[in-house]
Amino acid sequence: MQKPEVAVCPATSDRVDIVYPPGPDIEGLFDLLKEALGPRFINGEDKIEPILEALPGLLKEEMNIQEIPIPSEGYMIVVGDLHGQFRNLMEILHQEGPPSAVRHYLFNGDIVDRGPSSVECAILVLYLRHRFPEYVFINRGNHEDQGVNAQETFVKEITDRGFQHLHNTFQQCFHTLSLGKIIKAKTETYLALHGGTPLHEGDPLSIKDMNSLERNMSCANKQDLLTQILWNDMSDKNGNQDSQRAGWGLKVGQEVLERFLGKENLKYLIRSHTEEPHGWRLVFSAFSEAAIYLKISAQRGLEIVKVKFEEPCHEDQWVSNLSLRTSETSLTSV
Repeated sequence: MQKPEVAVCPATSDRVDIVYPPGPDIEGLFDLLKEALGPRFINGEDKIEPILEALPGLLKEEMNIQEIPIPSEGYMIVVGDLHGQFRNLMEILHQEGPPSAVRHYLFNGDIVDRGPSSVECAILVLYLRHRFPEYVFINRGNHEDQGVNAQETFVKEITDRGFQHLHNTFQQCFHTLSLGKIIKAKTETYLALHGGTPLHEGDPLSIKDMNSLERNMSCANKQDLLTQILWNDMSDKNGNQDSQRAGWGLKVGQEVLERFLGKENLKYLIRSHTEEPHGWRLVFSAFSEAAIYLKISAQRGLEIVKVKFEEPCHEDQWVSNLSLRTSETSLTSV
């Protein structure tokens, strides 16, 4: 795989533009993933393009908010915003192991954009949803939206790398992703959304009403209910506030969230979308671009897990330099 060329914009901007020279075709790229991950994760006979083309037809049959019970002897790993950081994704998978009856994964949106390897992240996460439909789940984030990823880096990346013929296929996969998960542990129930609780006339929308929304579309209105699920933020203060994201979504007040959780008999709202200084904080926010993810088990409840990288590695060297050894896990109970 050829390394991307990185062009840094003038000092007035923090943005980094990544320009990819043509690389392997989509099946050649998938072959590299097979080699890196092995048969525990990827069936050696599978081809990725027909899988991506068939996936929207399966995804659109899912409810907006799905219920997922955690196995009594197992756990669920919640991975927040990856944002094209493929090495973080690989380290999490090798640290925890392949999806199974006792090891479930939830990718909580914003798989693509900003990082240098959005194509790899999108291919692998969507493929895992296909191969392990009972163990791997995905929530849609605000970057799984054509209006957003066309302005950020994903569409540019697929064009630069010669995958533009799959543009519509990727967008159809993204737009048909479900919006949230009700995670049922032994004694506690959590709700995972990418952004936050949507509001209708100042009151939180019920899960029943969330399930009645149409989701197979791009967000056109800055504050409609679909947009809010993907874009809303949580506030530590009482009272709802205007968004600081150019008007997209709202900031939901603490008392509104508490009222929603109590009415729906939920322990926590688990969300991503917001970068936190330590990678997480209570409400919970999980931001896996910072190599932090959550682990929910029937026996131990909710834990915060930090990936420990054993050696430095640039993202564009993932094939040659990625350590496939299992990393030591640091757990902090909450």
